[in-house]
Amino acid sequence: MTVNELLAAALGYEESLLAHSLYSGLMDGVISGTDLVSEKTYSLIDLDKAKSMKDQNVLGIQFMRLYSVPLGDSLFAMFFAPDEEKAKQLYKKEFKQNCKKMYLVDYGMDISTYCLESKKHQTWRELRDSLPVLPAYVGVFQK
Repeated sequence: MTVNELLAAALGYEESLLAHSLYSGLMDGVISGTDLVSEKTYSLIDLDKAKSMKDQNVLGIQFMRLYSVPLGDSLFAMFFAPDEEKAKQLYKKEFKQNCKKMYLVDYGMDISTYCLESKKHQTWRELRDSLPVLPAYVGVFQK
């Protein structure tokens, strides 16, 4: 795998420290995007600088978490939002009422679900990546 491929994967999976480390190494010129990743790759990178870049979020990585609200009868309203407060705002906008219970589904981004609209199985990550705008109300899903 090349540095560019690993960087793309790190961004896609929101692996902020890895993405900022590779970016730092690229900006410092100690690694190239076409280099094959090896143990040596990481030894060339200034980790203190990479951690500082991560803390400043130089790459602007926007973390979207998956939230679920039970609606009854094994139905759940699903939301992608950076935090619970934003997810609750989306719920109120969509359902015209305050949210009583909301759960962070922090383990679920790579779990497959069946989407009634598209008639296909997708992971939540694939579904998130297909949305034109985030944060977003995703829809109602059956458990």
